Formats: sequence, structure tokens, C-alpha cells
Amino acid sequence: MLDPKRTVRIGAASTYVTEIKKIMQASAPDAEFLFRGQSSVDYQLLPSLGRNSNFLKHERDLIALAKYKKPDVFTNTMLPLETLALLQHYGVPTRLLDVTESALVALYFACQPTRNSTNKDGVVYVFCDKSKRVSNHAILNAVADSAYILNFNDLHTVRLEDFFDAMLKQSYWKSTSAAQGNHKNSKPDYVDKHLRGPLFVNAPAFTLRQQIQQGRYILFPNKITHNARNEKCFSDTLAPIDENDESVAGKIIISNQQKKAVLKELKTLGITEYSLFSDSIDIVCKGIKDQFAND
Repeated sequence: MLDPKRTVRIGAASTYVTEIKKIMQASAPDAEFLFRGQSSVDYQLLPSLGRNSNFLKHERDLIALAKYKKPDVFTNTMLPLETLALLQHYGVPTRLLDVTESALVALYFACQPTRNSTNKDGVVYVFCDKSKRVSNHAILNAVADSAYILNFNDLHTVRLEDFFDAMLKQSYWKSTSAAQGNHKNSKPDYVDKHLRGPLFVNAPAFTLRQQIQQGRYILFPNKITHNARNEKCFSDTLAPIDENDESVAGKIIISNQQKKAVLKELKTLGITEYSLFSDSIDIVCKGIKDQFAND
């Protein structure tokens, strides 16, 4: 469990803002903070691709079919990370986990009803990103391209050395100086070093919704393990982020009984379904209807 000192429970948006400030003040002063709101405290910090083994098994098919169905949207000129971000936006399972630069946007999502079960307390995770990653390293695009690079053997593993060699052949790697001088180092250690900890990444905001929600992402590589020869390799699973990971600066729990009240507070601050999904005609019209439903 997360350190109790970094876990708080709130019942109002005003209290939430106060607790966010406390968490930020207690963390590294030059770090960047990102937020993840989940409607249930029971949900793991795991992207949609990792929640269903069948999705992960067919990751390549999911991407290929989207490109086939909508080649004008998912173009072949897009980098792998850009493709995943757009797929994520349109609801296709990917190895990306949504986070946001806005603490209030995260609170909105934490206050949503829990799907397919009795309602649960919501939660906002506060992430502290110390990576100072100005642009996405080529290896991150290789991870995003895992569906095409990883060729699993009968033991359901891929050596990091083989991943490295396949990565060097990709156009997004060749177009940078990222590979220069790396052949002298241990290939597995190089991959392991760059993929440690949550991978906070940027991707172009192709849509209005991405811009409004101030979206960012956490990219999940396959879990790193060792084979029978003690070689570092990828397994065929994704591992959730541990709440005790040093990147998790705090956890704020929103009582299920207070969700509606908090949503009303957020509405006065301009955070509503209408404002966050204003690119959706259906939702905009629903918002218009709701304004007069209770007159």
C-alpha cells in the first residue's frame, strides 16, 4: 500500500485543491505533476491493453484493422506513438494510460459512476515526473511499436538484445542520432535502463478533446524478466504501476457518497462533461437538454 502519509480522503473540490497543493509542496520543486482520475479505488494502474489478455494477444491486429478501416485518420506517416495516442482517443485498447496536466480534469473522472458494479470510492493519483523529457526518445517509439517488433518464442519471451537489434532497423531510429555509440554497451542493459519506471510521454494533440483535457500518457512496455539462461527479456504481459513507485507522489480518495456533490462544485468551475467532450455533438446536445430537464 501507498504510504498512509501520502493518502488522503476528501469530500469537496475545495479540500481537494488544498491537498493537491500539499502533495506538490512536499515533492521535488522542479518536477512536473500529472494526474490520473479513476472511478474506483479497486482499479489497477494499467492500460486497457493489459486488462484483457486477448487484447494484448491481438495488439497488432487492432492497429492494423484501424489503419485498414480508416487510412485517412491512422496514416502510415504517423510515428508509432502518435498512432497509439489517436487510437486511445477513439477507444481502441492500447498500451497507453491516460493522464492529464489538469488536477481538476482528473477529479472529474474520479467522480464518475463505477461501471458494471456497485459504486466505489473514486481516486486521483498524483504523479511526479522528474524525467525532464523534452522530446520522446526513439526507444519510446520502439515500445509503442511493440506489436510489430516483438516476435515471441514458444516460451512467450523476447530477449532485450533481439528487441534492440530490431529497433535499430526502424526508420524512426535511423532518423535520429539515438543509436550512435550504443553498440559498445550491453544491449539488454541499454534497453532496461531506458525503460525503468513509468514512461511519461507526449504525443501531438490531433483533436480538440485531447487539447481540452490536457492529455498526456504513460507508456507501458512489456514486463521485463529473465529466461532460463538468465538473459533479460520481455514477457508477453504488461505489469501495473505499483502504488509504492517513487513516481506516485500522492493518492486522493473521493468518497462515493460525495461524488455528486463534488461534480456540482466542478460545474461551477467549468469542468463538466459538456466542456471536456465539446467535440462530441451528442454530448453537446445532451448538455443542452440537461440545462432544462429539471426546470
